[in-house]
Amino acid sequence: MLLKARDLIKKRDSFDIRSFRLKNGKTFSTENRELALSEDSKNKLTEALNAVASNEALMYRNTEDTVYIDPVLKDIKAPERSMRNANGRATLASYSLIHCNKDKNLIILGVYWKNGKERIDVDLSATAYKEDFSDSQSIAYYNLRNTFGLHSGDYTTAPNGATEAVLIDKKQCRKAGYRYIFANVYSFTHQNFNEIPDVRFISQERNGDIHNLKMTANQYGEKSCFCKRDDESGEIIIDGKVFEPSCFENNISLTANATQEIVFVYDVIDDTIIWLDKTNIMNGIINGENNSARLAMLQEVAYMKNNAIPSLYETFEITGVKFTDDPIKADRLYLAKPVDAEKEGLKENAEIVTAMELSKIQDEYLDKPKKPVEKTVVKKEANEESDVNVLLRLIREISNKN
Repeated sequence: MLLKARDLIKKRDSFDIRSFRLKNGKTFSTENRELALSEDSKNKLTEALNAVASNEALMYRNTEDTVYIDPVLKDIKAPERSMRNANGRATLASYSLIHCNKDKNLIILGVYWKNGKERIDVDLSATAYKEDFSDSQSIAYYNLRNTFGLHSGDYTTAPNGATEAVLIDKKQCRKAGYRYIFANVYSFTHQNFNEIPDVRFISQERNGDIHNLKMTANQYGEKSCFCKRDDESGEIIIDGKVFEPSCFENNISLTANATQEIVFVYDVIDDTIIWLDKTNIMNGIINGENNSARLAMLQEVAYMKNNAIPSLYETFEITGVKFTDDPIKADRLYLAKPVDAEKEGLKENAEIVTAMELSKIQDEYLDKPKKPVEKTVVKKEANEESDVNVLLRLIREISNKN
């Protein structure tokens, strides 16, 4: 909360609008009408908030530890309990960024799943919106192809695994004037995603363009299909080549306690995937071109651009005093993904925390741990203000000025 307040003060003048997220996860926006703050007041407030947050964090960590923080965590958001109430088993915090490869023109974005004891049918549809949301186009089982995108076609069961995906030609999409592509995933057979043994978001990028793909027909004979599953072998064939889900560049489990969610939005201009994992946006609406859906997506984009949720890098940075750029030298490591500690040559007793351990991060870094670490406390001089008192005094002074 302190880091969020600090970042909100830092960014307050850069927001044209203020976006808020309610406890139910929905967002709304309003004109930015904040009170004016001088640059000096902003600097003093952010320094005081950072000092309070850092001193509190260091109470629960060994300050003698040498700390390594993966730079990738600058793009990964800290989890917020209000966002995780609907999805306690989430493995990536909402509004985190996944950078794509600007040197590759084609991107495949999809969902992979496999039947459990019963048939499971998962549907993926995507809707592309112009930056001002004045126009939209769907890419779905009912509209397999347009000038910049292809849909794999509808698969209604997955005994050996199945993939529904969209393929986007980045250059053609930009040329057509579209910026945001939202992906809506729906469990047609009504199992919640956390009840499906294996269901995950997948992505992959490659060179080429949409006009030179090797097309195939899916089980319905739809000729515009670029992605096919062999029912006997379970192999996934994309552009005439066999792929396994493990080969995809991103594999992120879907674990929401819901049958429908907006998994991500792909920003075609910035070439980034923004992870949403939001379950209450569409409210049963399947067609993203619906006016209610369009308004909901517009609000999401506003919040994506105007939130002050701190990154995991910032969250972990205040827990250390000594840092290293070499993971091998670290006593404590904060990483984007799990690693084999022995294979990577890490210290035998090194503490490792990954970005996917959201419950651990929430309990031990964002909420107060149960017991502080025993350490020598450096007492302040009698006339020296505590960080908390400095912060309170600054708030009172600014309030009186305004």
